[in-house]
Amino acid sequence: LGIAVGPTLGGLVYDAAGFAALALVYAGLSAAMLVALACAPPPPEGSRSRGGRLGRDAWHTARAPAVRTVLLSSFVVMYVISVKSTFYPLVLEDRGVPVPLIGVLLSVMGVASLAVRPLLPAATRRLGAGPVMVAGTVVGVVGISLTPWLVHPVLLVAAAVVTGAGYGSNPPVVMQLLTEH
Repeated sequence: LGIAVGPTLGGLVYDAAGFAALALVYAGLSAAMLVALACAPPPPEGSRSRGGRLGRDAWHTARAPAVRTVLLSSFVVMYVISVKSTFYPLVLEDRGVPVPLIGVLLSVMGVASLAVRPLLPAATRRLGAGPVMVAGTVVGVVGISLTPWLVHPVLLVAAAVVTGAGYGSNPPVVMQLLTEH
């Protein structure tokens, strides 16, 4: 819900009342989440980590070629998400795209990132997890990379869908590949 509504709400509040009001809205939502977290029941007994060889195990695991590929793909996807969160709105606003539309585009990316996930099991069965991971990574990069040259709002929406689907497909497939390797 936050992925779908947050950017649109942010764009509307920013356009109507400015950044100070937007900061207050998000601060209020953050405070509400902290209160909810404070009221949450404690985790069940025995579910806490006992520490130990985590660093050594992580180093050994990261040496596997499949895991290195997964880590590289995750890095690229995190880069796309970072660009989406920082420079994407700045570039669009600099081009004169209204802030509420930028919020809608960010929401479209969020919805697309979730909408692609039910399709992933069939895609990984048919194509394999590795090719699906690579395709999602490439699709996300292509979508965000084309955005600066797109002018029409329909093309911006299409690029937002492609970008969101690309970075949304990564976490489930990466988890599957990490589990396998």
